[in-house]
Amino acid sequence: MNLRQIEVFHAVYMAGSISGASRRLNVSQPSVSKVIKHAEAGLGFKLFTLAKGRLSPTEEAHLLFRDVADLHARIDVFNQGARNLRTAVAGHMRIGVLPSLALAFTPKVVARFRTLHPGVSFEISAIQHDSFLHVLESRECDFVIGHQLIFSADVEAVALGQGRVGALFQPGALQETMRDNGPAVSVDALCGKEIVGLADGVAIGAITPAEIFSGRPAPSLVARSVFIAAALARHSGAIAIVDEFTAMGYADGRLLFRPLVPDVQFELVALHLAAQPLSRIAHRFLDLKRTMIAEISH
Repeated sequence: MNLRQIEVFHAVYMAGSISGASRRLNVSQPSVSKVIKHAEAGLGFKLFTLAKGRLSPTEEAHLLFRDVADLHARIDVFNQGARNLRTAVAGHMRIGVLPSLALAFTPKVVARFRTLHPGVSFEISAIQHDSFLHVLESRECDFVIGHQLIFSADVEAVALGQGRVGALFQPGALQETMRDNGPAVSVDALCGKEIVGLADGVAIGAITPAEIFSGRPAPSLVARSVFIAAALARHSGAIAIVDEFTAMGYADGRLLFRPLVPDVQFELVALHLAAQPLSRIAHRFLDLKRTMIAEISH
């Protein structure tokens, strides 16, 4: 008997009728009868007899049912395990993020995700732009998250939302120039203020309005990453131009963050190898990250 015949035999034995088995299996009565007849032909003996309108198992059927019932119970356990795998979230994620995202924002997303799915473990690495493709190809990370990225045919991108660029400064440093712009800082308001310079290769510097840095003497403070620029703003009193995700780790009352006007935005994306699709838990993590990015923007 094949598995289908065993399933139908079990249903007929338990229901006591062809009609009852058809309802259990959600198939037609002729289909049930056909499977039973094929099973009997293969076995060489009858499984059920019809007497006075009632379907009764034969002695051979009673003997077979002992093993079939055990097998059916095992199948039920298997199916339940499969359902658990479909609904449960567990596993391990290796994530590479820009240093600016590693400081505060990504840890907050991880913390919230773990409250929802405590069975998931994480390995988080701070990765520079120029190393993204290497860590993916070497399988050091399952996916990487950043902005201003270089794409290739070997990777696929998942959009996560937008971030803003703004000024990070000590209270009082720009208050007198912000009244006309509300909770934002105009490029003009930065004139005459000491700005932390950003070295070539810092992604935020590439999208920051050129007039913020042009027409000035060479800066006495230059940072090779936005989180270093933020630290310099905290301790030196200079103004740092950073993204809002970096600012989350520093804007604590001693420093204030205000987006620039005109608005300067960038796209945050996750990259993974095209030949290595994201897992189900990775998709759920990125969905949560997308939600939390939207919360910041509002």
